Amino acid sequence: MVVFAIVMVAYYSHEGYLAPWAPRLNAPRLPPQVVGVTTGPVAAGANVFYDKGCEFCHTVSGYGGIRGPDLSFVGDRLIRDQIATRIFSGATNMPSYSGKLTQQELNDLLSFLVSRRRLPPVGPPPTGFHAAQGNTEK
Repeated sequence: MVVFAIVMVAYYSHEGYLAPWAPRLNAPRLPPQVVGVTTGPVAAGANVFYDKGCEFCHTVSGYGGIRGPDLSFVGDRLIRDQIATRIFSGATNMPSYSGKLTQQELNDLLSFLVSRRRLPPVGPPPTGFHAAQGNTEK
């Protein structure tokens, strides 16, 4: 009976470790080629992302956990203030980080997350864009 209990605990522990709802506590730090820089607020934010455990649940460019949403392109979906609100408020399976980050850590983390983009930010069209396209209507 004891052997059966040990086998069952080991089996379910292993299954829980592999389950999508389980944090990946062995997730490595994001490599520099994923972060994109090695110094400055974006690099510091990547360190906060790891140090505060964000990487255990969230994926960035294939690295990290799968419990939370993939943040590879979060900068395309949310603006800085929206990301800050989520960090402070938490979500269904995400704890609130209100009071758990210094202002500097928050600024660096936001710089890192906002930098996660598929495409560069789109600005207004260049002057004369419509005329160059043969369209005089704006």
